[in-house]
Amino acid sequence: MIHENSSDIIRASKAITLTNNEPAECLEFHNGLVLLLTQNTLAMFKSIASVNDPLGNGLIASTELTPEHLLTMENEAFIKSFRAGFVGLTDGKALLVTPNHIQLFPSANDALRNQNELAILALD
Repeated sequence: MIHENSSDIIRASKAITLTNNEPAECLEFHNGLVLLLTQNTLAMFKSIASVNDPLGNGLIASTELTPEHLLTMENEAFIKSFRAGFVGLTDGKALLVTPNHIQLFPSANDALRNQNELAILALD
């Protein structure tokens, strides 16, 4: 679970390359947790160091996106902006980060209305 007193729970985003040469982007939270985004996966890790661990130590939760909901990189990034628990993606999709889950929506309007959810990453 993500526990944070500040409304701005995200510290930074960072583009990385996974050990399989797949491009990815990480959101680093103030509590040390890391959300990894790839074209077809959302995954939560205990730290940035655990993302490329071949044994999967540090993986908290993950979900695979269906082929029709894949994320698209633009300018070598998935993430366009973030504020508080809202993350705007470069392909127009949006993420909502709450204490118990992360939800993927087709647009910012859908995310703000909490409707038409495409995927959910449960953290509890």
